[in-house]
Amino acid sequence: MLDLLTQADAYRASILIPTHDAEHWFGNTVFSLTDHLPELQLIATLDEAIHQLEEQLVGRRGLLQDYEVDNIHQLRQAEPGEPLPALLLAASCPDGHPYLDNLLTMAADLGLGAVLTGSTTAGTTCSMNQAHHVTEATGPLATELRDVTLFHLPPDTAASMLHTLATGNGMPTEHPEQPADLPIPPSSATPRPVRFILLGEPSIDVSGTPVDLSRRTKALELFVLLALRPKGLDREEICEHLWPDLEETLAGYRFHAALKDLRTALREVSTSDGKTAHFIERSGRTYRIDPQHIDVDLWTFHQALADARTVTSQQNKLMALETAASLCQGQLGQGLKYDWLDQDHRWPLTIASVKALLQLGALHEQAGHNERALEVYDQAYALDPDMESAARSTIRLLATLGRTDEARQRARHLRTRLNTLGVSPSPETQAVLQQLNHRTATPPGPLWG
Repeated sequence: MLDLLTQADAYRASILIPTHDAEHWFGNTVFSLTDHLPELQLIATLDEAIHQLEEQLVGRRGLLQDYEVDNIHQLRQAEPGEPLPALLLAASCPDGHPYLDNLLTMAADLGLGAVLTGSTTAGTTCSMNQAHHVTEATGPLATELRDVTLFHLPPDTAASMLHTLATGNGMPTEHPEQPADLPIPPSSATPRPVRFILLGEPSIDVSGTPVDLSRRTKALELFVLLALRPKGLDREEICEHLWPDLEETLAGYRFHAALKDLRTALREVSTSDGKTAHFIERSGRTYRIDPQHIDVDLWTFHQALADARTVTSQQNKLMALETAASLCQGQLGQGLKYDWLDQDHRWPLTIASVKALLQLGALHEQAGHNERALEVYDQAYALDPDMESAARSTIRLLATLGRTDEARQRARHLRTRLNTLGVSPSPETQAVLQQLNHRTATPPGPLWG
């Protein structure tokens, strides 16, 4: 659901969720976000959601008959301007619902579907264990889903990601100085010897000398975790992230060993002043990175985003976003395979980064800096090729500049990407492509079917 909402431009997708299920999955804060999540519709009861699904089914059948086509894909080709989003019902249905099952057997060609927890006879059914591993699957997609582990987010993390999406859609934040709930430590007045790069491939250096933690993997994971929690964590919280399956005492031993390895690695390449530094300070039960000794690029990035939201002049906003762009050299912790990193941090930060880059590109366009705008749009696309808004911005600007051959090449790349994902272009993208076709005097064929 979150992935669909992330990629859904206006009129592209809509999700129906009964209010009871929405509160269970996302917490009660979901009700304050819906005004800025137009694709998310909260329905009072499951029966009312089914009624709305049925109305859509009947209406879409009529449209197919009017246009003399067999399915939604053909309708979108015949009438690209028809705002007919994919519609997904997400609900719990513990005792099954025969009438809903019957509707779903007729829904596939109409752009309608459902994700249900509980019992159903329609589509593919999966049974999972507590680790969210599929132990049994039946139905058309059984082969693809059997024995896979499904991505899972706890309610607070899912709610945080919804909040990020809502903020990106214009919802004001009560604490703009702390984007994505990351409290930023105060800047140090003196140069900090340790530099920790997390945006892109991770790297650490002390006064320019690289620090290799490749053989101290848990020390690196501990460093990453604390960089993402600047206020710090207590030992038990750290162990829950790094050694969730170990008994508490053994996990405690592993924690202290990792902490020692991290401090030792930093001290080994430090100057005499750093030989006795702790680098990771302890206050009561809390362990945190010492901001007087360590500079983390992620903290500077978040501060730049906060500055961009609070400054009043366009020039200052552009400067703040340029700082963020210079730091954004890839996805968070690129190459690191930590489950907790993917679930809680990497994806929300990627979304925030792409939106910031698109905002920066738009500012450069307004100022007439078209080449810089293209560079920034390309940077956003490289960060997340599945968000078509970045590719669309590049195609539109290239076409505006008269560079139609380049624009058409980018359009073909976008088409290939969307076909791989099994989705159609949004109405906004279709409009840009139609304008591109009109700009070309002798087009070598339409860019979309």
